[in-house]
Amino acid sequence: MIVKYFGLILTLLTLASCLEKQSDDKINIPSKSKGKLFIIGGGDRTPELMSSMIQQAGLKAGDFIAVLPMAGEEPDSSFWYFKKDIPVQSNIKCINLNFADSTRNFSSMRDSLRMAKLVFICGGDQSRFMKVVQKQNIHSLIDEVFSNGGMIAGTSAGAAVMSEVMITGDQKKDTAYSATYALIETNNAQYSKGLGFISNGIVDQHFVTRSRYNRLITAMMDFPKMAYGMGVEEETAALIQKDRCTVVGKGPVMLITTKKKIKLKGELIDNAHFDLSIYGPGQSFKLP
Repeated sequence: MIVKYFGLILTLLTLASCLEKQSDDKINIPSKSKGKLFIIGGGDRTPELMSSMIQQAGLKAGDFIAVLPMAGEEPDSSFWYFKKDIPVQSNIKCINLNFADSTRNFSSMRDSLRMAKLVFICGGDQSRFMKVVQKQNIHSLIDEVFSNGGMIAGTSAGAAVMSEVMITGDQKKDTAYSATYALIETNNAQYSKGLGFISNGIVDQHFVTRSRYNRLITAMMDFPKMAYGMGVEEETAALIQKDRCTVVGKGPVMLITTKKKIKLKGELIDNAHFDLSIYGPGQSFKLP
């Protein structure tokens, strides 16, 4: 009988230890699950799209939008056009944090970035943007906004930087820039490291308008361990919180996934089974 009760006590203690460990695991959940992403596929930033972004960010009186325009060839112009697209009735203040301009007070700008509830990354060249981010060491500040429950938004190049694996848009075998890829083949596309808010997927933009199916499928071939490739159309946003995505705007968000290993013949596909899911405005779905 004593042995029986000892066994029961030992089982309860083990269960309690497991529960305590699970509780610790919950405490140590990566902070990147707290905020929201608002990923715009480029094109016009309609009043409806901008209003939705502001509403979803939960901005209140006194809050402001920190605009990072460094992807653009003329960053200050990028800021001006962004500010112009904000609905007047929102009464939201926008701050131009151009970290590419060495004449500005970076210390003050860093403080402003840290306190923002919404960070917006303008379009242009994603590689140019990430070089400035690395040079000025502001990646951790953008992460901090997200960790504190803020929103990170971006359009075009500002969408491409959201994933850890970032498509640069350049090709190794065709040095002349093209909006799409003529072939689906490995060892051609060029990648760099993005902000990493999406670690198990790859984001592409202007998706339907510029027929970037070949490009995203190529990325899935190059990174077969990725759970999905996401293509966001122009005038459309993928609103992401934790593992849920909602389509906002006029066009679709497309998801490319594969459950079988991709077989290659040299650098070309020999056998592949992709699933293509198309989600329209207002639809919500769980990310893989």
